[in-house]
Amino acid sequence: MALRNISRASGFLSLDNIALFPPYGDTDKIFCAELPITSSEFANAGMLDIRASVSLAVDTESDRSEETVIKYEGKVYAIYRRYVMDNGITQLYLCERAGVS
Repeated sequence: MALRNISRASGFLSLDNIALFPPYGDTDKIFCAELPITSSEFANAGMLDIRASVSLAVDTESDRSEETVIKYEGKVYAIYRRYVMDNGITQLYLCERAGVS
């Protein structure tokens, strides 16, 4: 997993990548940054029989909380958890599921 958009030294988060909500058209694009999945998140998801695949940071105002899937880097993922941070960023936790499109 590449952490292309994070500068740890300054705490700056650059939303340079693009993810798409259904129906995956031009108006459904949001900017995001890929974040690492912590070992505790991976373990907590595993207790629910979920294999955490990707974590994305998105602008809270751009998030569509009613959506349960998102397309990122050519793959469609299910959103199994959202975490709204105090800084206006929402962290989406994604997993791959059979039949998700």
